[in-house]
Amino acid sequence: MSSLGLVVTRSNLDHRLLCAKSGRSRLRRIINIGTVVIQLSIPISVLLLCISVVGCTTPAHIVHLNMPSESERVEILVWRESSINVWGHRLVFGADERDIVQLSNGEYAHLYLPTGSHRLYVRSTLADEPYELTASLEANKKACLKTSANPLNYAKALIPFTLNFSNSFFLEPVSCLSDIEMAKYTLVPVEYGDK
Repeated sequence: MSSLGLVVTRSNLDHRLLCAKSGRSRLRRIINIGTVVIQLSIPISVLLLCISVVGCTTPAHIVHLNMPSESERVEILVWRESSINVWGHRLVFGADERDIVQLSNGEYAHLYLPTGSHRLYVRSTLADEPYELTASLEANKKACLKTSANPLNYAKALIPFTLNFSNSFFLEPVSCLSDIEMAKYTLVPVEYGDK
């Protein structure tokens, strides 16, 4: 027995040593887990930063169209329906790998393309996949195209980077609107010339 009245027995001492060792091993495990988390978080953070910086936007490169001759052209009317799920993002309409015009909600464009087969597309400026439509355009005819927002945009907004791997807009051939119906849309001019 010690002078302070503390009885130290072999089992009591073993228990204290075991507790001390257990605490140190728990501390080591916590430190090791923290080190792994830090080691993994740095590369993941760098990867996410690179993806977000590189893949955030794809600006439109609007080209000036050459006006086809009157006997070799097709009149095209394309409009963007208003939708809140891509509000604030511009739609890019193009043909054959060339961006022709940008449209916001409630805007339309009136343009002429040469007759023949064309790959028409719409996309946003958010680096998404274009929605494509191959169309065979006949001379002296009028083609009307409606663009609308992809209804899945709401869900894609909740999951980061999914917007980049799908399309934000749809493009479909439709019957032309009447002049009264077209009056609610604003005309965006299409540039022609050799610029």
